[in-house]
Amino acid sequence: MSMLDKIIENRIERSQKYLKPLINPAIRAHYEVMIRVLQTAPRSAPEVKKMLERKRQELHRATKRDDAEPISNEIDALEWLHSLLVLESERRLHEHPVV
Repeated sequence: MSMLDKIIENRIERSQKYLKPLINPAIRAHYEVMIRVLQTAPRSAPEVKKMLERKRQELHRATKRDDAEPISNEIDALEWLHSLLVLESERRLHEHPVV
């Protein structure tokens, strides 16, 4: 398992701790969306960036809060993942510079 996978898995595990039955349903939904996104999203910064752009457009078109909330949660998770992927890409570039 790569360091990137370990970081993502750690984030998923920490989020799963918040899925206790007594938690506020909105908070529970937030973490459920985050876990799903982190488990299924591609591990490529350009692909995640495209997903982010699509989700932002979808959020812009959402007319009800109930529709916008899960999209906003997906965007949060994708932004976190995108930042991580960009950092990992930069780290690899510094370790193995293209000459």
